[in-house]
Amino acid sequence: MQAAQAGVKLEQFEISARGGIDMAKLFGMEDGYGGLDNLVLTVKVKADADLPTLQNFADRSAATSPVLNSLKARAKVVVEKI
Repeated sequence: MQAAQAGVKLEQFEISARGGIDMAKLFGMEDGYGGLDNLVLTVKVKADADLPTLQNFADRSAATSPVLNSLKARAKVVVEKI
């Protein structure tokens, strides 16, 4: 939405996620948090904008995303930009 508002055309936009989980904690075999942890989001973008503009979009999106804000309250989240 930010790109469209700024008149930036996206040719490609992909997000992939990876992370870890402690299966023993997930299944109650050990005490502790059994959810996702150490999440890494990788964003791949091709657009008719320069890197600082795309970085600004990514930073603003990460700061205002309800999903990321919910996850960051519990899990460490790293966002990679490619």
